[in-house]
Amino acid sequence: MPSHSRSSHSSSNHTQVHHTVPDIITYRLDEALVYVRPSTNYKEAISLAIKEYPSELGNISPRRITFTIQASMNGTRRTVRISESAWEKSISTMVKGEVIAIEILPEITITTSATVDAPPPKYIADKLSDSECSPTSTSSDEPRSPEGLAATTESTNRSSVHSRPSSPGLRQLCPSFKRVTFLSR
Repeated sequence: MPSHSRSSHSSSNHTQVHHTVPDIITYRLDEALVYVRPSTNYKEAISLAIKEYPSELGNISPRRITFTIQASMNGTRRTVRISESAWEKSISTMVKGEVIAIEILPEITITTSATVDAPPPKYIADKLSDSECSPTSTSSDEPRSPEGLAATTESTNRSSVHSRPSSPGLRQLCPSFKRVTFLSR
């Protein structure tokens, strides 16, 4: 009597589907197609794309190169990007010759109007006469000139975070004070 070998899973209701990586897939960049032997390693797949499209991808940072496929979702064809973490699993479910589009992410450039070493901005105030802005005395002996106001406010703010400084505002000290103009950075 011939011996039949059976898997222990064959009598169960579950069937295991083992996916294998196809022998060949198709890379597509714009309208250019090329057959490649796929790698299950994402970084190697990126390197292979650069090798196959050297003039288009040679000067592009590998971080900007991505892969997408067309997938059917609820009856609608959608473009789906394949992340590095899903690459190996995605490749193992593809059919021979399946098309993987190569896309280039836009370069992110951060520009600022000032550098870190730039000096602080400069301001110019309307010139006030001595009679318009002279120290005044109040119940305390603290100076009330614009120069003294900053020192008074700073010391008051240090002593109590929740209390308002008792010193008057610049407009109260100098009613004719009209504007401060930003000059440059």
